[in-house]
Amino acid sequence: MSGQKEFNKIEHEKDYDSLKQQIKTLEGKLHKYIEMEKHFYDIQKNAATALRESDNRFKKIIEDVSEISIQGYNEDREVIFWNQASEKIYGYTAKEAVGRKLEDIIIPEAMKDTVKYLHHRWVDHGEKIPSGELTLVNKAGENVHVFSSHVMQKTPFGKEMFCIDIDLKPVKEAEEEKRQLREQIIQSQKMEAVGTLTSGIAHDFNNILQVIGGFTDYLILKQSEKSHGADSNISEKQGDIFGKLDHTSGKNRTISGNLEKNDNEKYDLPSSDNDSGNLFELHKIRKATDRGIALIRQLMLFSRKTIPAKTSVKINHEIEHVIKLIKMTIPRMVNIETNLSDKLLDVAIDPTHLEQILLNLCINAADAMPEGGNIFIETSNATLNNVPSMEPDVPPLSGPCVFISISDTGHGMDKETVQKIFEPFFTTKPIGKGTGLGLASVYGIVKNYKGIIQCFSEVNRGTTFKIFFPAIANTREKQIHQSEEIPLHGNKDNRTILLVDDEESIRDFVSNTLKLFNYRFIGVSSGEDALKVYEKKQHMIDLVILDISMPGMGGYRCLKELLMEWPKCRVIISSGYSEENVIEKCIKIGALSYLSKPYTITDLLNAIRKALEK
Repeated sequence: MSGQKEFNKIEHEKDYDSLKQQIKTLEGKLHKYIEMEKHFYDIQKNAATALRESDNRFKKIIEDVSEISIQGYNEDREVIFWNQASEKIYGYTAKEAVGRKLEDIIIPEAMKDTVKYLHHRWVDHGEKIPSGELTLVNKAGENVHVFSSHVMQKTPFGKEMFCIDIDLKPVKEAEEEKRQLREQIIQSQKMEAVGTLTSGIAHDFNNILQVIGGFTDYLILKQSEKSHGADSNISEKQGDIFGKLDHTSGKNRTISGNLEKNDNEKYDLPSSDNDSGNLFELHKIRKATDRGIALIRQLMLFSRKTIPAKTSVKINHEIEHVIKLIKMTIPRMVNIETNLSDKLLDVAIDPTHLEQILLNLCINAADAMPEGGNIFIETSNATLNNVPSMEPDVPPLSGPCVFISISDTGHGMDKETVQKIFEPFFTTKPIGKGTGLGLASVYGIVKNYKGIIQCFSEVNRGTTFKIFFPAIANTREKQIHQSEEIPLHGNKDNRTILLVDDEESIRDFVSNTLKLFNYRFIGVSSGEDALKVYEKKQHMIDLVILDISMPGMGGYRCLKELLMEWPKCRVIISSGYSEENVIEKCIKIGALSYLSKPYTITDLLNAIRKALEK
């Protein structure tokens, strides 16, 4: 038994040692596991910290983005994130936005159902909302144009959607600026094309009106000669005869059909029942001709085909003068108020052109207020800085200017009408009440003097025209006066005039008129013929009247060759229209003066006498 016990004891010790060894082994494994767990825990802890730091960095980045709006929404479309750019674009602070539904803050009423449907399709079926331009609303209810794209992510808390909105306001403003500039260029090109067309028409019509008006004046002279006796010398009685033509004399006739009196009063016409032959009818023809001349001159003002006689003008004085004229013609229900600057700078402009601008704008203002209202006229000095001119090829207007504003309280105009008002023949007045050339001529005059005119109008809110003219640098500059009229008298020396004009009827008119005043006349139809005739008869030709707008070699080349071959040749240039630089070139190389068609007998004889006296 003792042996058995000993054996059992030995076996038991072996089992204990084995168990101890097993426990020791397990302890080692547990220690390694604990170390491993601790290592994994540190890794996980560091990863979580890194994740949190990354998340904070990401949130800070998208929070600080100043131009791109980023908003986060949960599955219920509730705001969970709202960055600073969102506050700027939509007007809600993050505190005001977070927790509210998307459709309750920035979605327009008409889009709410669509937004809900698209959000549902994305959350439940994974159908992504397409990117594109959207018109949303801000806190003030104003439209906000954005380019919107969307991102969705899954989180332990559900799905989250982030909207990334780029504000398109700067882009839209740039596009609008480009559109306006494009429209200005198109409008300018259209106006220039119309100007080119009208200048061509003006040339032909001026030749026609030259013949009609010229022969009418000639017949008035002949009729007057008969009334004074067949044996009378027309030169001796010319003072009385030219009294019959006073309505056509000179270049400073005011074109203002709105201020016309009745026919007999304006032209001092003889009564149709007196013993004056056909003078009454002839004056009627002359009046109609003058109206045609006025229309053509307005077209030429628009197309810049007239040569302005610039004078240092005091704008306020001209305004006060025009107001006196206007008050005689407009209804008494229309009141005129002024606010004129005391120390207004002077402007270099033809006074008749300034008068035409003021008359047209003020009378149009009165016409817009048939039941009465107010016209406000304001002047002041202004300084402009690179303001775009009315033509693409003209530099911007900068420096001291004189500002004129003419406003009314009339019915106003819509945007489409405002865009057309300076076009020739466009009018809002009833048929027979306007030619459609008033504002076109105003536009042309302002453009001719390198100025700017702007129109602002709203329906039932009235209209305002703003005009800027460059001011004269030296306001003490002497005025440039028009040439005085030279007394008319007959030609006692039998001077010879060579007329170069391709219009036969004009040659006939000038021939008859000059012979009436004892001038000898030679007429040719081209520059080439003029050179041949002058070469043969230079000893007897005292003066050449040269049309510069002719087929063939043209007037300018003919003038150059005449003066090159015969430097003492006296030449007056003439045309129904011409570019200003062509006139200047002709005068620069030796032409004595410029006679604009259609000219009157008075204009013709004055120009001849002045040239012969040089």
